[in-house]
Amino acid sequence: MLTYAKEWFLLAKQKETDAEKVSFGLALVQVKQLNFEGALREIDELILKLEKADPRRKIDMTYYYLRALCYKKLEQFDRAKTDYEYPSYYPDSSSATPNPPTTTASPTSSSQWSSPRAAATSK
Repeated sequence: MLTYAKEWFLLAKQKETDAEKVSFGLALVQVKQLNFEGALREIDELILKLEKADPRRKIDMTYYYLRALCYKKLEQFDRAKTDYEYPSYYPDSSSATPNPPTTTASPTSSSQWSSPRAAATSK
């Protein structure tokens, strides 16, 4: 069933039918298929496109959460942490640019950001 959903989203994307929702839907389907690389490409492309189109626009936090989930599943924990924390970077003022800072911060605790595989072996 997910294969058909993916095909429909790809078709809708070609026709440019509400591209934002279509790209998000396609990324969700790929997550459900455990294709985190494909989902990451799709959601990252969407976020970058929206940020470039209007840097002042507050982008749906769900997009950042989905990208963080993909990063986490791909064991890119620093990037996941940045996106999980992104909503806290939204300014109070609507005139400020809401782009998150680029960080190279490491996880604050190994249990919080380690992979499930690493957590299982450490117990």
